[in-house]
Amino acid sequence: LISGRFRVSMDAVVKEGENDSGSSTIDFEMNMDDSGVSISSTEGEELEVDVSINENNELLRGMLDEKLYDLYMGASEFGSKQMQVKLSTRPVGWRLVSGCVIPFVTREDVKRKPKLRGALRDLQDQFRSSTNPDSPFQSASDLGGFMNDARQWFQAETGHNEWRTIVMQIAINCVETFYVRDLKTNTIIQGNEHGVEQEVTHLVRFEMVTTEGGKPDKIPFFSPLGPPETRILGSWQITDWDDLLDGNVWYK
Repeated sequence: LISGRFRVSMDAVVKEGENDSGSSTIDFEMNMDDSGVSISSTEGEELEVDVSINENNELLRGMLDEKLYDLYMGASEFGSKQMQVKLSTRPVGWRLVSGCVIPFVTREDVKRKPKLRGALRDLQDQFRSSTNPDSPFQSASDLGGFMNDARQWFQAETGHNEWRTIVMQIAINCVETFYVRDLKTNTIIQGNEHGVEQEVTHLVRFEMVTTEGGKPDKIPFFSPLGPPETRILGSWQITDWDDLLDGNVWYK
């Protein structure tokens, strides 16, 4: 992301295996002039702008949701362009915060047909009501019939056969130094004003779409969601971090 946004090579951003765990460390510092071009690095040497790095890099777009991508690519269009950016961070641990599976639909489906968001809310309300004594679902077969009807409806609306979305939130612990300094006023406009190393936890939100695979020969148990099956995994995509987009939630 840094390489694509500031158009500098990856070698100017990532230091391979320079921490105790042997993992990569981001260590990046640069100054920008009025045109938004980087002019010097951490060591004070000139940073060569790599014009071959395309801001519309397909790999980067595949890794980030478009809202998050656009947020960072447009970041320097506001405020002073004479600034100094410093980011040095190394991961030291992580933990799983939460995870869930959204049935039948994906972010792209809802983007294409916004009414699917409301249909998901209705489905969630039906599930919640199933735990009440006055629930219309008096048996597992009733709930199974409802889910089969929902599956068929979503299939007709989306044009695919039961794609699902896995949503995971991971807390990543890092030791880092970060600040953005306005070179005209010499003031810190973001980050730690003293420029010291701190322990920071970043909340990163991931999504993956899975598609239907094959059915097993034997069904070990009954499920109102239908028989178990093999799922074909897609690729993880980062949809938000540190709640910059308030979770970037599309299914509520």
